[in-house]
Amino acid sequence: MKKQPIKDSGNLAVVLIDMQEKFVGRLRDGEAERIIARQLAVLKHCVRAKIPVVVLELKSYNYGHTIKILLRAALKAPKCRVIKKDYNSGFQETRLNSYLKSIGVENLLIMGINADYCVKSTAEHAIYLGYRIITSNEVISGQKFHSLDNSIEWFKSNGNCIDNVLEFSMSV
Repeated sequence: MKKQPIKDSGNLAVVLIDMQEKFVGRLRDGEAERIIARQLAVLKHCVRAKIPVVVLELKSYNYGHTIKILLRAALKAPKCRVIKKDYNSGFQETRLNSYLKSIGVENLLIMGINADYCVKSTAEHAIYLGYRIITSNEVISGQKFHSLDNSIEWFKSNGNCIDNVLEFSMSV
């Protein structure tokens, strides 16, 4: 896949996936602290840079809501949407694609947990729909029984995988 540069923040949105209470509680030791601080910094930058944010929550099985510190930060961003989903992919049977198209988004910075499942599935679907994806191992993770590499090699092969998400977010 040819990697396209991000033109500007006007065609970028941030998608925060499954950062719900019960999922966060099942992360590998130290992972919550590692990724939440970086996710929060990205969300605060979104407010300053007027970058839209979409919060995806799995509504099945009562996993709770997105943790408060992240949800409060996300809701301050312009054009923030919270979208409930029934499937791993945030695009499957939701209005995510139509919303992103309506605001001119071409690039998605993907953050969240269940990297091998919901994050990857949403990214795969995004690519299929024509979006370019960006992520970083700094802002994705998996539960205790998921792979330790967070499918990062797949993300490197199929999108833009950046080492320093804060440096990237400040550049757009």
